[in-house]
Amino acid sequence: MPLDKAADAAAFEPTHAHRTLHMRGRPVPCIVEPDAAAADYAAMAKDRALGARAQGFLNKDEELGLLFGLRLSVRSGGELLDYVVYPDEAFSDALMLHDTVCIINTRMEQLLSLRVQTDQFVKARSEFAKFSSELRGG
Repeated sequence: MPLDKAADAAAFEPTHAHRTLHMRGRPVPCIVEPDAAAADYAAMAKDRALGARAQGFLNKDEELGLLFGLRLSVRSGGELLDYVVYPDEAFSDALMLHDTVCIINTRMEQLLSLRVQTDQFVKARSEFAKFSSELRGG
């Protein structure tokens, strides 16, 4: 996975906050949609063609060092929604373990639960762990 400077740095700016909530005793990765209209997400949940993919990426910052990010792409009714977050370890582990992510509002109400393709996300996370270990000298 290349660590070259991204051509479009704005494409890797975080767009949403994330949380890991616990529902029925298991961690659930959640992306917070602050201006969410529940009706929009309710209609999206009924879309039979609804699809979601988690794409991991590595980013370098001069001050923060190597960062691991997530771009969640959701396709519904011809519309493509992208969410970019820099998840913590609990979020990443929960996503890899359960292959699901929830979209919630700021009141922590679930708007949408998505089954997510995570193959590329898992590979990027593995690369991040490898590079992080090398940078620490281990």
